[in-house]
Amino acid sequence: MNQALDTRGAPYDEQRCPAVTPLAPQAGTADRTSPRQARAVYLFALVRGVEARAPLWSEKDPFPQLFIHRAGTIGAIVSMVTLDDYAGPVASQLLGDLAFVGPRAVYHAGVLRQAMQWSPVYPVPFPTLYASLDSLTDLMLAHQQTIGRFFETVAGMEEWELKASAAIDGHAALEAVARDAWPDWAALSPGVRYMKLCSDRPALIAASRRHAEEIVSRLVWRMRPPVAAIRRLTRQHPADQAATELVARFALLTPAGDGAALDGRARVLGAEAVACGVTLTLSGPWPAFSFRPDLPNCGDGHQAHPGRSAGPGARRSD
Repeated sequence: MNQALDTRGAPYDEQRCPAVTPLAPQAGTADRTSPRQARAVYLFALVRGVEARAPLWSEKDPFPQLFIHRAGTIGAIVSMVTLDDYAGPVASQLLGDLAFVGPRAVYHAGVLRQAMQWSPVYPVPFPTLYASLDSLTDLMLAHQQTIGRFFETVAGMEEWELKASAAIDGHAALEAVARDAWPDWAALSPGVRYMKLCSDRPALIAASRRHAEEIVSRLVWRMRPPVAAIRRLTRQHPADQAATELVARFALLTPAGDGAALDGRARVLGAEAVACGVTLTLSGPWPAFSFRPDLPNCGDGHQAHPGRSAGPGARRSD
């Protein structure tokens, strides 16, 4: 492993303090990893050290017991896992198997939901590994000032996602764009209209997409309040041909407990959007994933991607 967790940003010269000894496993629990198997540190999230506590755990959970590793002012929620499950030829198969990935990804998300009840959370993607607690400590100490400022910013906040979709190539959408593009559209015969829609279809679809994006961009800023900050996200392109196209995604940083007000606001704006052929969908809450500061290379953490081995050089992608 030779890549740092989610890179980029400015390093800080923090005084290095020895890492606090991780919490010992509860009495009566067994380490599921054979002594002969190489182990790795699985990182769920970083939290404020003074508030850090180990999430609830049982032997039926898909990870060995979770514990808190502290370094400086930062705590890390971690578990010691079998390295072969995430790196190497066996991992190549396991990470492509929904029966293996599904329960662990769901559990990972559940740990983040637990943690955000008692601390600001710096979440990391599923699955992110470190070779040792020492290498994870390097990350935590090198960036504790950056992470601490992030915790101050998002304390008492949660992230929601707003998605906007539209049938940009539907007949109604293309007709609407054509009316704007050609002032004489209403005077044309149905046959001529049909021919123009067919011959100029690519340009009309592009115009329809821009129109939908403009509508969403105007509406999303009216989510304030209760939204405190808005960040536009990269669009995800579906693998199959859907009836509607995702035209925009936004991360909304909102005070915890304001979910009902946010939902009400989204419904009001959603009614306006529907009248323009756009559908808004709100989901959440979760930790402020999209508002995290990026961290420069430090240590050897990397993310293992479902579908391929988690060997050196694997990088996370949003």
